[in-house]
Amino acid sequence: MQQKYTVYRRKTIAVITLLAIWQLLSLWVNRVIFLPSVTDTLKALVALVQTKEFYLSIGTSFLRISSGFVLAVVSGVLLAVLAEQNAQLGEILQLLIQLIKSIPVASFVILVLLWVSSAQLSTFISFFMVLPVIFTNVRGGIHQTDQKLLEMAKIFDFSPFQKVRYIYLPAVRPAFVTACSIGLGFCWKSGIAAEVIGLPKHSIGSQLYQAKLYLMTPELFAWTIVIVWISILFEKIVMYIVRGSNHTLRRKYSSFDLGSCSLKSDRTCSEISQPYFPVQQKKSSVPYCIVLENLTKYYGSQLVLSNVSRSIKSGEKLCIMGASGIGKTTLLSILAGLETADSGTVSGIKNTAFSMVFQEDRLLDSEDAFTNVAAVLKPLKKQFFLWKKFSESNKRHSRKSFSFRCNSDKVSHELIVSWLCAEFKQIGLTDYKGKPVSEFSGGMKRRVAIVRAVCADTDLLLFDEPFKGLDDASRRQVIQYIKERTIGRTIIVVTHDETDAIELGAEVWTLGCTAKN
Repeated sequence: MQQKYTVYRRKTIAVITLLAIWQLLSLWVNRVIFLPSVTDTLKALVALVQTKEFYLSIGTSFLRISSGFVLAVVSGVLLAVLAEQNAQLGEILQLLIQLIKSIPVASFVILVLLWVSSAQLSTFISFFMVLPVIFTNVRGGIHQTDQKLLEMAKIFDFSPFQKVRYIYLPAVRPAFVTACSIGLGFCWKSGIAAEVIGLPKHSIGSQLYQAKLYLMTPELFAWTIVIVWISILFEKIVMYIVRGSNHTLRRKYSSFDLGSCSLKSDRTCSEISQPYFPVQQKKSSVPYCIVLENLTKYYGSQLVLSNVSRSIKSGEKLCIMGASGIGKTTLLSILAGLETADSGTVSGIKNTAFSMVFQEDRLLDSEDAFTNVAAVLKPLKKQFFLWKKFSESNKRHSRKSFSFRCNSDKVSHELIVSWLCAEFKQIGLTDYKGKPVSEFSGGMKRRVAIVRAVCADTDLLLFDEPFKGLDDASRRQVIQYIKERTIGRTIIVVTHDETDAIELGAEVWTLGCTAKN
């Protein structure tokens, strides 16, 4: 509060100082026609406010210029998306945008006047001045989207909406906000300039021209002040909508914090009946066998994998070990479909659902821990069913479950949150509520990534050095969690520590050595 008061005080002092300088300069010039005083300008402004034409001019100009801005934003975003989807179309659009940016505003006004009436001129000029800014910034934001997050989305079978919501929007949003802020300034400057040239009826531009034509300098200054205030107000409104839309979207589609469940503050997760998603102890309905035959992979001239062969049966636990650079991560990427072998084949994995813990956490940094895990839950994504625990005797999860159609978002969120609270507690994750994962420590992020992979409804789990960044006690707790939650499921773990294999009860496969089939 004190900081805000200080900022407001400084701004007030700055405004008063500038007005004082203006008044002193006016007294020094002593010619109203050249520089009217503050009082002369205020008198002219008061006189304008009392006329019907004042409001008609403001309303008409605002509608025309703001329409041009909105059209530019919508068109710029759509064209940027199309440009990123098609390289050839992108080159054509980029050349067109560069041409628009290079043409002077005055030339544009004259060219546009050949095609449209003066009443439509400010809308078109505002559109053409803002369009390049929106297109360039949004396309740059899309182009810089984290490809590793897109690979994560592919692994966990994100829907197109989820990719846009959780990956593209956070990547593009900063660039879009900047583009809107810059474009708003161009919008009003170019729009008013177009009105001064085109002189449409009932417009701010025509009022400015008349004030200049009849040497009514106080009125000219008064209209300039009006333009500045309208521009500032319009910018504030637009930026409030742009910034607020992100919070609204988060509340609507990713409200998995406790507040979204209408829970009383004195209730804890353990007090809510735990829902049960039957992925914690699961055997594949159809036994399968993954067969790797003579896999070879080069990066440039560097040989990474050389004639790797092995069979992996459903339910098997396997730890891949070997020296750094031997190709362990590459092998997982080939299994996950993120890389293609230069030669050799992988069979038996085509219809197998799998999840993955990457070397990097690859989390949705702007979201909380609940949303990061809930985003990969297929029952939740389809919005059809939740599974509720049927019984829990002797601390063993029952294989029996019953389903019910979810009629209340609040109820479903409450059940999901309560279940995830139990999962996070089991893996030792604490102090995670109400915070985006970007504020988590490395160990906390690792736990969230592991819970996400384990809770996904998959038959095969790929772990790439899942325990890095964890101390010994945390590592043992996480290994115990994985063992309890992956009974009957196939897990393949890349690790440098043979102790991990022993504690997981997994077979060791040293890459580079002959595999047992």
